[in-house]
Amino acid sequence: MACLHMMGLADTVRMEVHSFAQKRSYPPCKVLRGPNPHHFMLTPFNSDLDETHRGPAFLGSEGSEIAVEVHLTGHVQPIDGSYQWYGRISKNPSVTALHQAGRKEVTVRLPGRVAVQAQLTESDPWGNIRVTGTGRPPFPSGHR
Repeated sequence: MACLHMMGLADTVRMEVHSFAQKRSYPPCKVLRGPNPHHFMLTPFNSDLDETHRGPAFLGSEGSEIAVEVHLTGHVQPIDGSYQWYGRISKNPSVTALHQAGRKEVTVRLPGRVAVQAQLTESDPWGNIRVTGTGRPPFPSGHR
């Protein structure tokens, strides 16, 4: 049950024990403190959904939202199984002002979807601002 729970948390469809863990004297899922994620290779859920978004979104900060244009994508980190998403917010004077004021913690929401936590990280030479997040992305995806 602990292994199935770990698969559900990582949103995977297959779990395979690493060869180094197979040589241990105990079954990897029978450890007293639960399974060690480093002992397994987890195969992520493959979805037919396009796991990108290019278009309108809302950037939230301190109770207000700014309408923006974004290009977002993401992937599963193979080491820890977490979903990392990232992208660019097209040049927008209000977003630039937030970034220059040191505001890092924001939310990103697509029309008709729930807002998710994100961070503003850097600007590029064209005035676009990079945004990153971990976990459920703001765009439709097969990852929870």
